[in-house]
Amino acid sequence: MDTPAPSPDQDDLGNRDAMNADVADSQTPAAAKTADEEASPPLSAVEQALYEGRFDTRDSMLLEVGLPIALLVVGVVLHIAVARTLVWPSATWPVAAWIAVTFVLQVVFMLPLTVVSVLMTARWFDYSVGRLGFAMLKISAITFGSASLGDALIAAGILNYSFSWEVVVFGFAACLITAGVPAAALFRVGLHETAIFTLLMFAPRMILAFGIAACFPQKIP
Repeated sequence: MDTPAPSPDQDDLGNRDAMNADVADSQTPAAAKTADEEASPPLSAVEQALYEGRFDTRDSMLLEVGLPIALLVVGVVLHIAVARTLVWPSATWPVAAWIAVTFVLQVVFMLPLTVVSVLMTARWFDYSVGRLGFAMLKISAITFGSASLGDALIAAGILNYSFSWEVVVFGFAACLITAGVPAAALFRVGLHETAIFTLLMFAPRMILAFGIAACFPQKIP
């Protein structure tokens, strides 16, 4: 016996049921994903890097290692050149004393200052400084390299112009060029991050420089 053919109404009903089932299946994962996203807060840049097991190094050994080492070497050479030209001839301290004081200040004061400035800026603006080893290499390059050149320029300004607002303006410009710009290049940050980092590096430096000069006025010509 022949099976009766389905009516057009039954065909339409079956098609509508199939379409509704397809729509429900396609919407279920999206709805579940939306619920999961609403349940968990968004990750910060640092948390996201840790979660994914990666850091923003961009696989560039030239930027992560080569540039900091070059900055360190060039900064030390320029620091010595500026000190021999502008600082040591104007100072009444022996050259050996200047070298010892400079080294102690860089290790005890300037290096922790750079670490704190980098970490505070990274926390405020929520960016990753990268792997610890690379980050410390960059911080050391800034502290003992380019920023030490800025310290020599600030010392030269105080020795030649004593306490004046010109020294403050000159010192900020020196800190911006020798600390802010290298930090922006090494950590790949923007203008706002660079400005905050420069201020954090500049203010304690000027306070320390003027404090030392005030404690030893007989050493200032």
